[in-house]
Amino acid sequence: MHSINKNRLPSRTNSNSKTQARSTGQGSSAEARSNAAPATTDVTHTQAPQELQAASTGAAHEQNPHDLQATVKTADDMQAVLDRFEAERAQGKPVAVISGGSLSGYAVALKLKNLGFNVINAEARNTYTRQNVVGLKEEAVHSLAHLSPDGSLLDSLAESNRISMRKSRIVEKDGTLQQAPSPSHRFADWLMPKQNGNPLPPRIPVREAAPPKQPSFIDANPAAAKKHEPMEHLNLEWPNKEVVTAMDPKDWNYPNMERISEDTVAIGQIRDLEVGLNQHAVKQGIEVAHARVALKDMGSQYSPTFQFGDERVSPKFPVDLVVVAEGKGKNTSVISPQQNVIETGESWYQRNFVVEPGLNSGTSLVGSRTDPDKRPLVPIRINRKDDSLINVAHYARRDETADEVWAKNADRTQATLRAAGSAADANDPSIVEYRSGRIDVNYRRSETTARGNAVLVGDAAGTGSPLAGAGGSLALSIYPEAVERLVKHPGFNDPNTREQANAAYREDADKAVDVWQRKSVDIQRALNLVPTETAQQVNASSGKVKSLKNSVE
Repeated sequence: MHSINKNRLPSRTNSNSKTQARSTGQGSSAEARSNAAPATTDVTHTQAPQELQAASTGAAHEQNPHDLQATVKTADDMQAVLDRFEAERAQGKPVAVISGGSLSGYAVALKLKNLGFNVINAEARNTYTRQNVVGLKEEAVHSLAHLSPDGSLLDSLAESNRISMRKSRIVEKDGTLQQAPSPSHRFADWLMPKQNGNPLPPRIPVREAAPPKQPSFIDANPAAAKKHEPMEHLNLEWPNKEVVTAMDPKDWNYPNMERISEDTVAIGQIRDLEVGLNQHAVKQGIEVAHARVALKDMGSQYSPTFQFGDERVSPKFPVDLVVVAEGKGKNTSVISPQQNVIETGESWYQRNFVVEPGLNSGTSLVGSRTDPDKRPLVPIRINRKDDSLINVAHYARRDETADEVWAKNADRTQATLRAAGSAADANDPSIVEYRSGRIDVNYRRSETTARGNAVLVGDAAGTGSPLAGAGGSLALSIYPEAVERLVKHPGFNDPNTREQANAAYREDADKAVDVWQRKSVDIQRALNLVPTETAQQVNASSGKVKSLKNSVE
């Protein structure tokens, strides 16, 4: 049995939970509205939680839809779970504990659940204060299908009005901003056939070098044929004359990591993905605990202690795998005391504008980041049922205030709203739904990502710039696959050979961080966002991915 220690714990501020204040006038902030979604999420979730505050919108909701859904809320609940897991472990079912309800944390939890583990995913926050939008390229969108091959994860995100496949993007042409159609939207029919009344199972679009031997998935779906123009429906070449065929999600694996952030066959935007993954994890039988985790070094392995207020509960059996998915939290430093940080000087401010539905696009969100030369970067959109959200984010120097940045970019902000089909005035405070404080972007990486029975995933392993468009893909795709290879390694279950498995995992994690940071610095240098010296530091700290283009030697 697992006894509960009721010794009082030192009080500690939860740095991951931000306080939101009610607006008292123009330009001030207020309590968050439930269905808003600040875009450019990679900025926030890849560095550190930032306060995203809502403009004045009236009375607060009685129930916050962003609250953590937990199945384990008390020390007694946890004791019961640990007793059950201990009995099942004696019958051969391994146990994994994940510290951190982040994108990578939930993705790894789902992967381990699929591999036959009993999983506890612990999150200290009781609500997700960053109502974010994650822009995902092909790899990560497909990983969501791979993590749930029956389609239930993508279907749950669609049915909760969280996911949208990009229909258009904002581009600059002849000195003006405008929307450009994105034909890859049609591949959403393959990934989420249920949402279009298609009885066929989910399939992932994959580029093939030769024509398919069987009719394509979309050709076999009469309902889809009626939704698309004939030529578009029959044209399966994308984007450079490759032939696209369908693959069962169970058989799909992440493609070449070096292709992260390239324009591929599917681009999706997901609102409040942490919340959606939290809810899906509960449905899949993962024990989600509203608790802190403190790791104790036992010599050859780490033992977790779950903290519920003043009470603590610890397992009396060795946990097979501990996963730290909490960014630069305390447990990250326990596994890797040395953290290497490189200051970039890159910062962003962002706002969401609530406007009438976009012209010719239904209800949607359109977003655009811009650099100092006013070129658009990473435009995004997402569906909403009641109206549209338009997200705008602007680059800022570290010495610039939010007011200065928004005043300097007022014309650009207004042009973005116009390009999205809105006639709203960007200076009208009543249409501002969320605004962020300054979001600083730095390069950080842990000296080691695997030690004993513990590994670091996602931001705990390392971070880059969101300009590379790789953070979401890595969190949802690379780390779950790396963890899968770890637990399937011949040396995983033997303490005498565990280091061999850990070495293989460190190689995977190091490559993931290298890809993100090297791609990030190439883009930043091309846009003159970081000095040559900073780029040289980043390249010198990575260097394991030799085949990547390196713009600064």
